[in-house]
Amino acid sequence: MVAPSLAAASSSAQNVDVSPVNVVTLAVGLLAFTIALYALVARDQRSPYLTKSVYGTALTILVAVVLTIAAALLPSSRQSARALLLVGSYIALAAGSASLLWSVVRLRNRRINFRDDFFRLSNYGVYRVAAAAKRALSKGGPTYQHDPEPWPPALSTRLAAANLPYASELLGALQKAEALGVSSSPTVTVVLECDRIAVASDQLVPLAQCFLAEGCLVQYMSCARHPLFFVSQLKGSVGNDWAKVFPLITAIDAYTPHFGFTDSIHGQASARIDELGVEVIRSAPSYAGMHTAAAKAFNAAMKRSKKTRGIALRPPTLVIYEGARELVDIESEEQYRLFLRHVMPSEQLWGGMLTLFVEFNPSDEDADILRSYADVYANCTVNKTR
Repeated sequence: MVAPSLAAASSSAQNVDVSPVNVVTLAVGLLAFTIALYALVARDQRSPYLTKSVYGTALTILVAVVLTIAAALLPSSRQSARALLLVGSYIALAAGSASLLWSVVRLRNRRINFRDDFFRLSNYGVYRVAAAAKRALSKGGPTYQHDPEPWPPALSTRLAAANLPYASELLGALQKAEALGVSSSPTVTVVLECDRIAVASDQLVPLAQCFLAEGCLVQYMSCARHPLFFVSQLKGSVGNDWAKVFPLITAIDAYTPHFGFTDSIHGQASARIDELGVEVIRSAPSYAGMHTAAAKAFNAAMKRSKKTRGIALRPPTLVIYEGARELVDIESEEQYRLFLRHVMPSEQLWGGMLTLFVEFNPSDEDADILRSYADVYANCTVNKTR
């Protein structure tokens, strides 16, 4: 039964209209398009995720060329084998084209929507218009997304007693934001400039404790280290109350996809966070991937909050972005500033948040941008230079 099948395959291959010239022409054209696209995009931003697609496309082209050369070297009497090799080269080209198409689609979504979840309906204008019309016509009650709980006075009291070096400025900013009335609950943006991760931890853990003690949420994202460090330190500071508060915490690993490479220890570290009961979300590469991961963390916290608390309103939330500037080496400073200019004002509109950016030795220009959006800017470096 095997011999007839092979014979049929060979006969089908012989009927396929392929030639070495066609394969090489398509290969060269595809490679030229890939390089031109990368040059166009790289003019505006570094795009390591597109570079990966360049490697993949180049490899498939090389495979196609190798198969074509092998077919050309075969004697004319081996027509069946020659045809099969040429068909294989076309398959390789098709795989490279599909990979490139997928990369371009994702790149477009990142560029236009600043998101990495291509299949999410809310990324498309038609869906957003329909959703807005539905909200306008609906007479339903408040929603978790758009209606935060009032800021609890007990949380402000805890923040005042936490011995934070910027506590007085923070409380003043909260009062000012509440009086401004942009949202039903105030949002304050704080920037901590640090020169050591250890110093940042000493500032973040007491702040997170204040929120957890009042049943509020904590969302932590880091590009500078694996989230296990922060989660472990937070667990040690909370002590016996950990079982009560870990459902309130969401960790986002934005370090491993950018700087972890193939080290298996990062996966083990994420597994240890799971063992501690904390949900950990892995960011996709790029600032758009971080933005998408933050949205996923928001939705994950919403599901847990509704399940455990049975309420529709969103609890006050501490949102931490640690070391976001670390990605400028693999993206660009322009993308970092785009991330800041989107996240900082947007979260002030959502309400009920204390958004905290921790940056390590930012440049003067980046520090000026951070300061322009921050309600509180605290220099926590050991050797203060600004």
